[in-house]
Amino acid sequence: MRLEVGNVSVKNVQFGSNTEIKNEALFINRDELLRLLEVDKRLTNINIELAHPGEKVRICRVSDVIEPRARTGRRKEEFPFPGALGIRGTAGEGGLNALRGVCVTLTDQGGPYLTQSDMGSPSEKTPIGFVIDMSGAGAEVSPFGKMHHVVVVADMPRGVHDEDYALALRIAGLRVAAYLGRAAEDLKPDSVEVFELPAVPEIGKGNESLPKIGFILQVHWGQWYALPGEPIYYGDDCRRLQPTIVHPNEVLDGAVLRSYFGLGTSTYAFQNHPVITELYRRHGKELWFMGVILDMSICFEPERERAANIAAKLAKDILGLDGVILNKFGGGAPMVDTSQRALACEKRGIRSVMIMGDPTYRDGGSGLLFNQPECDAIVNCGPFILRPKMSAQEKVIGRPADMQPPATDDFSEGFMKLMGATDQMGLSKLRAFHVPEYREEIVEKNAAQRAIDMLLGKLAGEPFEPEVPLPKFEHPTPAPPIKDLAKANIALVTSGCLIPRGNPDNLAPGYSSESFGEYSIKDVNRICSDMYKPYHIGLRLHYIEEDPQRLIPVDVMRDLESEGVIGKLNDTFYSYAGVATSVQTSRNIAKGIIERLKANKVDGVILTAT
Repeated sequence: MRLEVGNVSVKNVQFGSNTEIKNEALFINRDELLRLLEVDKRLTNINIELAHPGEKVRICRVSDVIEPRARTGRRKEEFPFPGALGIRGTAGEGGLNALRGVCVTLTDQGGPYLTQSDMGSPSEKTPIGFVIDMSGAGAEVSPFGKMHHVVVVADMPRGVHDEDYALALRIAGLRVAAYLGRAAEDLKPDSVEVFELPAVPEIGKGNESLPKIGFILQVHWGQWYALPGEPIYYGDDCRRLQPTIVHPNEVLDGAVLRSYFGLGTSTYAFQNHPVITELYRRHGKELWFMGVILDMSICFEPERERAANIAAKLAKDILGLDGVILNKFGGGAPMVDTSQRALACEKRGIRSVMIMGDPTYRDGGSGLLFNQPECDAIVNCGPFILRPKMSAQEKVIGRPADMQPPATDDFSEGFMKLMGATDQMGLSKLRAFHVPEYREEIVEKNAAQRAIDMLLGKLAGEPFEPEVPLPKFEHPTPAPPIKDLAKANIALVTSGCLIPRGNPDNLAPGYSSESFGEYSIKDVNRICSDMYKPYHIGLRLHYIEEDPQRLIPVDVMRDLESEGVIGKLNDTFYSYAGVATSVQTSRNIAKGIIERLKANKVDGVILTAT
């Protein structure tokens, strides 16, 4: 399969009477583009704004970044995102022209991600989402701070469901990218990159000395369900995706798109996937690039273990790999999926290296959720939670006019909220260092390049230094069983941060929560959603919002109490946010709760997690 990507340089973007490229400048007919988007009634108040490198501009609520592209040659009439736009064709061969230096950027003004984020930031009217700065310190750490942006801003009409709005916004972004790409379809590119791999049995014939390398590409995470009908892989929402072998050209050619709940990555990163392009660059010289296994994090057992075994079997028995690169997609739980895939590969004799954001907490505690010694080869793509130094901006795109623009240098979010800065596809050159102190630096090679270096060294038997140290987990001795449950006082505790609406205790339910709340349920038979709300990030909360009993099962406990199965339900339940909380902070929270439990003579606890 052969894919030819023509690079068309764009060094300026402005509005004009025609949409065309002249002298490395992209001119956009704004009215024509708006008419194209206004046919979708799931969007309203649509606007197109421009942002350029060096301008004092902050783009907020960024939900995706897409590179404009157009098919060329015999595929000229085809849309560049098969399955999402146009017919459900295939990708990976033929020609296309890509507009280098410009991207389509979507700002989310009302989708479900904002709804969930708002629960993690109750002090704000609406969160800022992901951010791109066009100047200053924020622009330096993200590749998107150096590009021209065609920003799509659209509100959610009254009566439209937030998921329908989010899906419409995604399609609008793809349409804009295809529309702008047409300006380059007949141009002679400045240069052409060729990506070509034969069928697997033909790769490496006649030269068995080079290691056979593959890539297990995580494209979605089950912790956040995809939007119904959301185009992720050839238009499919990948809700039950099992490990699948694909040609790497398909990824580069628009078959894989960022999911709506993709944490910090972008469709741009898939179109220019740094692991795939770097493996191609070294193909036939340092390694044989055998292919890609498409994967998603399941986040549930035993499905997670099943998928790990399937991925490892494909890697060994079909692709015949000696080594494999794996990436993590999304937040905390997917790192377990990634490590299980790596462990399953290692058990089959395939050496592995993982790429993921550094999960170290602000207090220095490790956030890594695994510590198998076989899975110590980790390359980080920057610190997720460490707060970046930011520069003040003068203009904000993607924020309601009635709100104070978040354009100051006071940025309370972590690096992962800077779009592209900690991209887990390996795009960024930002790296976290652990010695002599925890810090971040921009380094010469991106995470994808460093991961391949580490893997080749590992295969050669060379020592390597993991970029994320494995944690040491304690194994506490369980308490003895309750002798007589019918006389026991049982308390409910949750890490899901179910608290009274309005957050009266001002808990910090985001990262590194340091306190807990205690709430009376004396004489209460059922917790109602009009009184309690989950303030938690990292997962979709609508099931708990519908019925808080799913997190604090007071109704079931009252039944057990009345039936004599338990002696008593404790008069107070305890709640905190167990997301991105270090071991030491968790110990401190636990000590405080344990003091209350002992004072109330509690015999046992039901701890519910999210």
